[in-house]
Amino acid sequence: LTVFTSKEGHILAGREFQESINGLFATALGVEKVEIVQPGSLMRVLMDADQLFEPGDTSIREAQYPLLDRLIASLSGRPPGFRFDMAFVISSAYESGEELPVRERAAMARGGAFAREMLARGVPPDSLSIGMRPDEPGRVVLWFRVRPESDIRALHEHLNQVQETED
Repeated sequence: LTVFTSKEGHILAGREFQESINGLFATALGVEKVEIVQPGSLMRVLMDADQLFEPGDTSIREAQYPLLDRLIASLSGRPPGFRFDMAFVISSAYESGEELPVRERAAMARGGAFAREMLARGVPPDSLSIGMRPDEPGRVVLWFRVRPESDIRALHEHLNQVQETED
């Protein structure tokens, strides 16, 4: 691991992380797009859910396990003072109502299956979040973010203050 002490540390750490993630998806089948949204801080990967999961099922394709392991290695390789986060967001046509239709339950089940598999394989639990959003069904968006730990501590302090004022 490299310790970054200059003002460029955040950017350098982030760019190295983005390069490693980009390399993982450069050869992955079914990836529509890999995009650097904010150099050194934020990137996203768009893919069809059926490339990651067995079609019509919540099981992750066995051929994708090496990709998951490489993702976990990248998320775990954070230098001191930084955190690498990944958000798994699966799309759904659901927009409103009191109960999720069946296909949205399947999307939610896929998100849960992905989280359980990543945790079982050793992803740092604080690096993973799962979500669902209205969009074209069957798409997965993976967001990768690099954050200095000081930003995360400041956010937690702010949230604690807000909670205390509400109590």
